[in-house]
Amino acid sequence: MKIGVLIKTVKYVHAQTGFDLKNNCIDPEDIVRMVNPLDEVALEWALKLKDAQHDVKVVAISLGGRYAEEGLRKSVAMGADQALHLQWEEPEKLDAAALSEILAGTCKRENFDLILCGATAIDSNEGLEGPYLAERLAIPHLSSIVEISLIDGNRRLKVQRVVERGDRQLLECTLPALLTVQKGSVVPRYPTLAGFLRAEKSVVTAVQPESVGISAAGLVKCNLTETVGYCSPKPKKTRSVSPTPLSAAERVELMVNRDASRAKEGGMVVDGRSEEMFAHLTKVLEKAGVLKR
Repeated sequence: MKIGVLIKTVKYVHAQTGFDLKNNCIDPEDIVRMVNPLDEVALEWALKLKDAQHDVKVVAISLGGRYAEEGLRKSVAMGADQALHLQWEEPEKLDAAALSEILAGTCKRENFDLILCGATAIDSNEGLEGPYLAERLAIPHLSSIVEISLIDGNRRLKVQRVVERGDRQLLECTLPALLTVQKGSVVPRYPTLAGFLRAEKSVVTAVQPESVGISAAGLVKCNLTETVGYCSPKPKKTRSVSPTPLSAAERVELMVNRDASRAKEGGMVVDGRSEEMFAHLTKVLEKAGVLKR
C-alpha cells in the first residue's frame, strides 16, 4: 500500500512590524517557516497506518521553492519513507486550482492508494487544494476526518468525521481516496535524533512540472483567482484612559457620595438583606402601577 501525504512549508508571522514595500507583503524578518500543523497531523495518521501494517510506504510531497525541502526533511525525520519536491519558486502566484493541477500529475504518476492532507493551511486558510485534487483525480474525498482505519484487506477505509454540534459521522469508502484531516485527532510525534540524522542523509527527489506534462506557462493559466493587492488591517480603537486614574478607595467613595446625592434629589437608597430589598422593591413597583398581583 502506498500513502501520499501533502506537506506545505508555511510562513508563520511571529512579530508583524510592517510591510516590505518592494514586494508588497510582510517583512521577511517577521516570518518563521514551519510545516503546516494540520499536515503534520495527516503525516502522523499515515505513520500510524504504517505502524499497524507491514506493507505500507509513506511518501511526503511538497510544492514550492527551496524552503519546501526543510518541511520534507522533517517529514522524513518523523518517519516518511520518501520525499518528493515539486519545484516551483513562486508558489504564492498559484491558487488552489493551479496547485492541484501539478499535484494531480504527480499523484497519477505515483499511483497512490491513499492521499492525506490537512483540512487547511494556516497561511492561506482556504482548504481548497484537497477537494480540487480529489476532483482532478476522480477519487472520493472525505473531509474533517478524526479517525482512520483500514478494513477488508486494506481495500476499504472506515473513517469518522466531525459534523455539527461535535457529533461524528461514520463512513466507509473504497480506495483510492483522499482524506483531509482535522486538528486534535492525533498528536504528531517528535522526530528522534536518529530520524534527523537519517533525514540529513536521505535524498529528496526533485520533480519538475515538465516531467508530469505541465508547462510553466500553462500552469499559471490554471489560476481561477487573482490577488489584487494587500493592505494592513484597520487599527483597533483604543479606549481613552483618564489622565489621573482614581484608586480603588477613591472610586468607592465616589460611588457612595453619588448614591447619597441621588437620595437628596428625591431618589432612594435601600439597605439590608437581599430578601428585604426585594420585598421593598416589590412594594415600590406595585405602588407605581408597574407590577400587579
